[in-house]
Amino acid sequence: MNATKNKISNYRFKLEQANYHFSNMKKNVNPLKREFAFELCAFVESARNVTLAMQKELAKVKGFDEWYTIKVKEMQGDELFRFFNEKRVKVVHHGDIGYEGHSFYVKGKFSADHDKIIIVAGVKMVYENNSIIIKVVTSEGEEYNLETVESVVTPIFKNLNNRHVTEGCAEYLHNLDVLVREAERNFPKF
Repeated sequence: MNATKNKISNYRFKLEQANYHFSNMKKNVNPLKREFAFELCAFVESARNVTLAMQKELAKVKGFDEWYTIKVKEMQGDELFRFFNEKRVKVVHHGDIGYEGHSFYVKGKFSADHDKIIIVAGVKMVYENNSIIIKVVTSEGEEYNLETVESVVTPIFKNLNNRHVTEGCAEYLHNLDVLVREAERNFPKF
């Protein structure tokens, strides 16, 4: 589809495309599902293509080169822009986003006496009867089932100060939106 037929720039179209993938990623926030990784990869590629489309579309516009040279220096100095540029290279050349890790916690009611203090040495996940049972293992080796469980698996970018993936993406998307708005103000096309 040619974005200009809708009277928007190609770089604005790429920004809207990145926003679409970001919205879908938030709906599939479970990092253990492939759909999350699919949307994250698509987001990273679309988001990075914003500046590439901007360069191509505005290259011959008077004043763009000077303005964009300043913006490139700002982006190179920005941790978030550098991080997502590296992520795009990883997606394009290695096929995997590599969001580097998960933060995981479990809380719940244990099958032990309520007044007993349990010093937890680890968590054991056992597959029984077509379901996963989470057991808490004490330092003495005793195991207690969790009767009620709430578990949260959070995707994080370790190389971005252990930031939640969607928080990092949201800020990057915002920064790209600011850049696009500034380009549209300085170089109106339509």
